[in-house]
Amino acid sequence: MSDFVRVRDKRTGHEYSVVHVTDNHEVVNKRAVDSSGQVLPPKHKSSVATKKASESKAAPSGNHSGGEPVENPNKEGSK
Repeated sequence: MSDFVRVRDKRTGHEYSVVHVTDNHEVVNKRAVDSSGQVLPPKHKSSVATKKASESKAAPSGNHSGGEPVENPNKEGSK
């Protein structure tokens, strides 16, 4: 069986396991296979996940909506 290496794609930032490292790869110091020898699944770089995590850390603890409540336009007396 070939030895797999965990790499990061320099263009996309995705991490995955390969047998042959190319110039497009940056070798990362992580396991490429699990304890039974199966190749680990790819880990896709996601700017959405990063943005969501940073927003949740920055949100005030008492106000999760981020603004004032919106009035109901169907409410009596509204124009």
